Amino acid sequence: VVPNQRYMEWQEEQRKYKSAEFVPTDMAGKPYDDSYKQEISKNYTVSIAFNKGAYQVISNQDIEHIGK
Repeated sequence: VVPNQRYMEWQEEQRKYKSAEFVPTDMAGKPYDDSYKQEISKNYTVSIAFNKGAYQVISNQDIEHIGK
């Protein structure tokens, strides 16, 4: 088999047997409701911890103290 031919066969397999998108579900098979996570994360900011290169999560109330 020519390498290009094998690649074409592989592409055809990928189109034919698409993997299912992973959606976490509960025991009944219903998708989890993750919308609350977006609401909670609106109250926080990710920032560099001082000048050390690491990141930290800071509440929006404490943004004025970043890097101090």
